[in-house]
Amino acid sequence: MIGHQGLAYGRLGGVGVLTPSGNPTVEPELARLLGDDVLMLSGRMYDAAPDLHDRLLAYVTNIDATLATFGGVPLSVFLFACTGSCYLIGPEAETALVNRLSDKGINFITASHAIRAALLMQGATRAVLVNPYPQSLRAAALDYWQAVGLEVLDVVDVENARPGYHAIYTLTDDLVAAAVTRAQDRALELSADVVLCTGTGMATLAAALPATGGRAPVLSSNICLAWAGRMALGDSQTLTDWIAASAPWRRRV
Repeated sequence: MIGHQGLAYGRLGGVGVLTPSGNPTVEPELARLLGDDVLMLSGRMYDAAPDLHDRLLAYVTNIDATLATFGGVPLSVFLFACTGSCYLIGPEAETALVNRLSDKGINFITASHAIRAALLMQGATRAVLVNPYPQSLRAAALDYWQAVGLEVLDVVDVENARPGYHAIYTLTDDLVAAAVTRAQDRALELSADVVLCTGTGMATLAAALPATGGRAPVLSSNICLAWAGRMALGDSQTLTDWIAASAPWRRRV
């Protein structure tokens, strides 16, 4: 098998995934979503700051150093799998970062930009949010979505009574599924266009069931990021097909 640009794997192409060092969710979810025709390599973003906000901001500050750890492998696109960082810096600084890297020849897609592209394709302007974040980051997320024109009609918070080493990363499928069900109920009541699960560290693939019975579709950070990544590699699958019951990735969950 010969992959893209002579690489042994990745017939469609290669992606570099940037994820917080403690996040155990991004790589297994993106591997299932992207499929075996995509070469996925990962770079783990690390900062020793004890404060969550400081770490998230450092991931952006240190982005060039993290990209350098891929060692020149001819990857077609880099996927920034950390919505929290973009919520804190805001949409203008996020776009400036993407443009700066583009000027250097680096195709760089943030999870929040991928979500925005998915919302645009869906024609979705009204959402119910499923939120795993602590209060301070929850507020930053709401500010971000308001700034880019998404009307958040309600927020369903996911709480973890047994947080282990990290309250978001240890959320179980049943907790997330229950929150998604509550969010879909609220979306139906409020005539929302979509249920949006924010945060790449919250495992969502098992909970993101296809929309049935008039319920709003469920999108998540990782579902949107993988879709945008495949589009960047030349896939032409519509978002409707990507989240359908027959979507190939659902067989891998």
